[in-house]
Amino acid sequence: MKKAQVEIFGLLIIVILITIIAIFALRFFLYTGGESERNQDVIANNLLNALLKTTMCEKSLSDVMVDCYNGLNSCDSENCKTYIVSEIKFIINKLDIKEEDYKFIVSISDDDFIKIGKCDEKKQDISLAAPYVKNINSKLFKADIYLCNY
Repeated sequence: MKKAQVEIFGLLIIVILITIIAIFALRFFLYTGGESERNQDVIANNLLNALLKTTMCEKSLSDVMVDCYNGLNSCDSENCKTYIVSEIKFIINKLDIKEEDYKFIVSISDDDFIKIGKCDEKKQDISLAAPYVKNINSKLFKADIYLCNY
């Protein structure tokens, strides 16, 4: 090959490499962040599962809440609902999640039993865990958690 042909071939390889690098760079710069939204949904799901499986008074938190709703005081505290709310707030505060950044709702038989947090669940930029639903003694126990700005 002649010297001019080798130089053109070298320039062609350089142009192809620059094009490939530019395509990858554009992909990362124009990426919308869908993965971080999925990560927030995973965090919301994990938080909800961890809260409901937390042991309080030798029972899971979900069982303690159902007992409290039915008038049983599993934890021997003066007001079981106040005790449950304070324990949930304590756990969530340990994770450095501010009260305006979440909303935790527990309903039993369509009656809102516990509502904690100030997150507006109607906002568009929230993460929602898949609701935890359990049938207990023909009563439907449902727990939801919303994360805003987290």
